[in-house]
Amino acid sequence: GSHSRFQRIVDNTFGRVEHIYERLVTGSLNYRPVTLMIVLALVATTGFMFTKTSSELAPEEDQGFLLSIVNAPRYATSDYTETYVNQILGLVNDIPETRARFSAVAFQGPTNSAFVGFAFKDWAERARSSKELQEDITARLAKVAGVEAFVFAPPTLPGSGGGLPITMVVRSTGEASQVYEAAENIKNKAQASGRFLAVQNSMSY
Repeated sequence: GSHSRFQRIVDNTFGRVEHIYERLVTGSLNYRPVTLMIVLALVATTGFMFTKTSSELAPEEDQGFLLSIVNAPRYATSDYTETYVNQILGLVNDIPETRARFSAVAFQGPTNSAFVGFAFKDWAERARSSKELQEDITARLAKVAGVEAFVFAPPTLPGSGGGLPITMVVRSTGEASQVYEAAENIKNKAQASGRFLAVQNSMSY
């Protein structure tokens, strides 16, 4: 059948592009040393830019919001967990930068877990950054003996996983006691390094 005018224009355009591309490729093959030099230069430039680029996926931002994961003993009831969550809320009640707080116990999970959220005032209305507030809240929550609580900022990038920033899984074919001992050793060394605000061993033994 006959082709429409638009179809002929599209076919002619792609035909010309294909012809130009073919000539460029043929010409580059006729001057292989020059082509090789250009490729090497591009590879070297890419490598240099990669080494100079920050390895951090996304810069840490002051989002004005922090979360805390609360873990009670394995067989704790929701009432037990809520008691200590209320204690946590009481410990941070006098932080002037805080705009709102909320908590949820056993939210679609076991009764020994909870999370607490801290929303802060606008940057112009507070003297401390979220990082400084995170350190303050972490120090206060360390006084709560009945649960473990960890404070962290939500992920900066949309779609990235939540939870603590670094997670390590210890696997072994040995006894559970050996795995626990190894995990505790890693935890203690991480705490001793002074580079982590909080370190948790999620294994109970």
